[in-house]
Amino acid sequence: MRRHNGAGDRSRGERHRSAPTAVVRHFDSFRAGVRLLIRGAGPPMLRLGRRRMVLALLAGSVTLGFLVLAWQVLAGGGWTVWEALILVCLAANAPWLGLSAATGLVGLGVRLLAADPTAAVLPALRHRGDLDATPIRMRTLLAVCVRLEDMTSVLPTFARLLRELQATDEGRFALGVLSDTPDGSAAEAEAEAVAALAARLPPGTMLYRRRATNIGFKAGNLMDFLDRHVEEFDLALVLDADSTMAAGTVRRLVRVMQTDPRLAILQPTIAGAGAETCFAQLFGFGHRHGTRLWATGQAWWQGSEGPYWGHNALLRVGAFRRDARLPLLPDGSHILSHDHVEAALLHAAGWAVRVLPEDAGSFERHPPDLLALFGRDLRWAAGNMQYWHLLRRKDSAASDASRWCRHFCTTRWRRSGFACCRRRR
Repeated sequence: MRRHNGAGDRSRGERHRSAPTAVVRHFDSFRAGVRLLIRGAGPPMLRLGRRRMVLALLAGSVTLGFLVLAWQVLAGGGWTVWEALILVCLAANAPWLGLSAATGLVGLGVRLLAADPTAAVLPALRHRGDLDATPIRMRTLLAVCVRLEDMTSVLPTFARLLRELQATDEGRFALGVLSDTPDGSAAEAEAEAVAALAARLPPGTMLYRRRATNIGFKAGNLMDFLDRHVEEFDLALVLDADSTMAAGTVRRLVRVMQTDPRLAILQPTIAGAGAETCFAQLFGFGHRHGTRLWATGQAWWQGSEGPYWGHNALLRVGAFRRDARLPLLPDGSHILSHDHVEAALLHAAGWAVRVLPEDAGSFERHPPDLLALFGRDLRWAAGNMQYWHLLRRKDSAASDASRWCRHFCTTRWRRSGFACCRRRR
């Protein structure tokens, strides 16, 4: 008859009970390590170096896995010319796909594991209570760029925003309309609408300027206005005619700017609003949730060298006017896709450009249909192709591979950052 050893049974029972505890303990240690990596420790550049190393390893792994999978799928049954061509095309796009996937995965990790995901990528928000209680000292201009717009539908949105801001911070905000509308009946109607609004607002809170010719397009419009009309303002919130922003979001951007004197551009992510078609609604749904993860991961590994998307962004007037002035192309023409170039120039001058990965309170209109989306992408692509001319400039540091790669990854492929021009200082 087999005898049971009570002590041995108890020992085995304790081991079985301790096994789940050990797993939980190891998982907690792993999660603590990931959170430490997310938050970072040590000097800023050392933290960024570690983060970029992690991202490079993750992007490389995804790229390699994608190429191996593509090879296995296409190699079955032998190779044809068309299959080889498909593999070449996939290989050319694989690094971008790997980087996109890695950035999204990092953003997902930060969103899931960080106690405060936004503060993990924007240090100024790590003391939100103190930040929200900070009085607004800087004067901010709401700079609305327009050209041939229906001002009866554009102005009420910004007038409402100005009134909400003035309700708690009187004298700190003003509305400016930067017009590139050519001469004619549209310009006359525009001036009448602005004058009617100015009559209902407090004196000194409405500025209006219309250029006869739109030299330099939107970027030239903004820079011309900053050069001539904003001496009394510290910051400028750049808005398009279809932009919408909440007063609370604007105040938060201003307070973050006040806490970081080296911050030249700060902008939140942008969600869609006013969708009137099924396409725009579906596009906006995917864009909003995808961009939130993408922007979080991007801000995590780019740090203070983030992107600029051209609107719904808060600028430090002095820094932007001095260090973000666009060069002309070799043929004397003006740059169309200006935002990446302006961000690159500010980085080169030592300024920080950051993204607030929160889309609450920052909106724009999305294309209503697929044809409108393609038309917008074609305009952006035409502007992006101009960047090749910048790489040939004698004052462009095209050999700076790290800066080139960072700007290549600043946003979606259709606005890819060949804008890596960097002034030699």
